[in-house]
Amino acid sequence: MLKIVPVDLSNRKEVTLFIDFPFKLYENCPQWVPPLLSSAYNDFNPDKHPFFQHSKVQLFLAVDKGKVLGRLAAMDNRRFNDFLGQKTAFFGYYDVVENLDVSQSLFKAAFLWAQERGLTRIIGPRALNSTDNCGILVDGFEHRAAMWLPYNYPYYDRYIQEAGFKKDTDHFSGYAPGDEPMPERLVRIAERIKERRGF
Repeated sequence: MLKIVPVDLSNRKEVTLFIDFPFKLYENCPQWVPPLLSSAYNDFNPDKHPFFQHSKVQLFLAVDKGKVLGRLAAMDNRRFNDFLGQKTAFFGYYDVVENLDVSQSLFKAAFLWAQERGLTRIIGPRALNSTDNCGILVDGFEHRAAMWLPYNYPYYDRYIQEAGFKKDTDHFSGYAPGDEPMPERLVRIAERIKERRGF
């Protein structure tokens, strides 16, 4: 029977289940680029990550018969809300097997958590840092993920929309071959920086 389990951030075993899940989900996917484990653990360590100085995070796992089938984080960024005068929650770290019921159950848990905190809307996917992976991939699944952009399976977009979300913005990434000639001006700037900074 499917259960949605809130993760206790002080329980290393539970946090490890949350961090390890995408490694299992994408183990046969050559396009997925795993995060650094040290960075992943620091993200969810209230003693190390500055987000926890002012805000709250609740991690959720979808578990059936002892097997993890999905994960999701709900975030209450107090600095964001105080500055903008909003009551907005965020979701992120969304990974799920190809099963809509599992996805819907995770989102229901996140919605309930946000409502209990007095938050009236939820947006995402986001991360704790604005420089980390945000959003989802909706096209170009044959390519490896670019820097600061996620890789996910094609069904994620539909599952997120099924939870009631609508797309806000498109971001584009591109690839340049390693032998692409650089503009002369850029080469001159790079040389100056190398000289001044000792690179």
